[in-house]
This record gives sequence, C-alpha cells and structure tokens, in this order.
Amino acid sequence: MTRDEFLDGVRQLGEVECRPQPSGEILAILAEQEVPGPRKQSRVAFLLPETIAGRPTVFVDATLRTRSGGLPNNWRTQLFQSDLFGTWSFQCPWEPSGDTPATLVIAVLAQWDR
Repeated sequence: MTRDEFLDGVRQLGEVECRPQPSGEILAILAEQEVPGPRKQSRVAFLLPETIAGRPTVFVDATLRTRSGGLPNNWRTQLFQSDLFGTWSFQCPWEPSGDTPATLVIAVLAQWDR
C-alpha cells in the first residue's frame, strides 16, 4: 500500500493534516475522533513511510487515558513540533494487503475502552 492510498483511506473518517518529518516520513494526523467508552475524543496519528508494508507507528493525544484512568503497556510520549502524542505496545494484526486504514483507526480507538 502506498502512503497516498493509506491517507485516502484515513480521510474517509475526517480531515487529515500531513507534516513532513526530517526522516522523509509523513506524520499524518486525523482530526479528533470519538473514543469508545470514556466519552472522549482524540486525534490519531501515523508515521508513514512512502510504502506501507506493515502496521505503521500509531499515536494518540498524550492526554488520553483509559476509562479506568490508566495507560497501556510501554506508554511513551513524543513531541512533534508543538503537539505531544503518545504511543504504546499496540498489538494489532493489521495488514495493508487485506485491511483498510479506517479499520486500523477504529482498532486504535477501541484500545482505550477499558
């Protein structure tokens, strides 16, 4: 899957801001989405290479917490310009050859309903 194909799939859920990174990757930030359970919203971001061969690195707003107030395993934050995002050991069998980018966004947000 190309980066443009991935971005087209994510854009089905909302507006996407693309920020070039020094590494040549693009940080694609999806506008706030409803998080199941905790009745919150969060942006979902992906660090995208030109060709996507597996699940890209995923981020959410660093202020997001689970319904029980916790954080997932191996939580760490990363600053991208003025935005602080968090990432974690997200176990998801998403494959670009058979899954859509929108299903990955839904799986990311579902992680917070616990």
